[in-house]
Amino acid sequence: MDMIIKTPLDAAISKLGVTEFPDGSNNVEFNSWYYGKEVSGPDYPWCSVFVLWAFHASGLLTELTGLTLDDCRRAVAESASFWKTLGLERDRWITSEYRAGDVVVFDWDGHGSIDHVGLAESVVGTQLLCIEGNTALGNDSNGGRVMRRERRASQINGAFRPKYTEVNDMTRAETLALIKETVTPELLGELYKKMLAAQHGDEHSAWAAEAVDFAKKSGLFAGDGDGNFEWEEPVTRQEAAILFRRFAQLAGLRLESRD
Repeated sequence: MDMIIKTPLDAAISKLGVTEFPDGSNNVEFNSWYYGKEVSGPDYPWCSVFVLWAFHASGLLTELTGLTLDDCRRAVAESASFWKTLGLERDRWITSEYRAGDVVVFDWDGHGSIDHVGLAESVVGTQLLCIEGNTALGNDSNGGRVMRRERRASQINGAFRPKYTEVNDMTRAETLALIKETVTPELLGELYKKMLAAQHGDEHSAWAAEAVDFAKKSGLFAGDGDGNFEWEEPVTRQEAAILFRRFAQLAGLRLESRD
C-alpha cells in the first residue's frame, strides 16, 4: 500500500533507501526532477534538491516557504546554503529549539561552513533524527543514499522553520484527530484496534468521536477525575509533550534519555 503524503517529512520518509546509480554519479530521480533531465557528475550534489522535492511532493512548497518552484530554481535551491538564505530573508531562521519538520543545515566542523541539509524527523535533547538525501555511513555529505541519520545539535549551523501550524493553535480535539490520522493499526497492533472499539460518552465534536474514545480508553487524556476533559481547550507545549510520551509508551516504543 502506498504511503499517504501529507507533509514534506512524509514525502522524505517515503523515499528511504533510494540510491543514486551508479555509485558516485549523482544520477538520481530527484536531480532528474529538478533539472528536467537526467544528469550526472560532481556538479550535481543533491541533498538540497531532495529536501526541495519533499516540499514539492507534499503539495506544500509555496504554503510552507512562500516560494514557487521557479522561484527556488532561480535562487539556486540545489545549494544547501539556499535554506539558510531563505530562513534569514523570511525571518524563519532558528539556531535552537529544533523540532520535527525543520530543514536542518549542517556544519560538521563548527567553522561556519554549510556542508549538508536534511529534514528533522524527531528531536530528543541534543540529538536529532533526520531524513537526508545524498548521505551514507562514512560519507555524511555526498553518500548517494536517502537515509535516516542521527545527528548532534553541535553539528548544526541552524535551520529553516517552515510555516507549520503551531501546536498551541490547535484544540485538544484537533490534536487527537491528527494523531488518529497518522497512527497506523500496524504500529499499535491489536491494542489500537481494541481501543478504537471501546465506547464512552462525553461531549465533543462528532468528527473527533473515534479519536476521543481512543484517548480516554488508552489514558492519553486522563481528565480532571470528574469526567471533564475540556476537549475544545488549547493544548500547551507541555501537555503536548506528555501526550506524545504517553502515546510512545502505548505503542511500545523504547524511550531513552540522551545527553
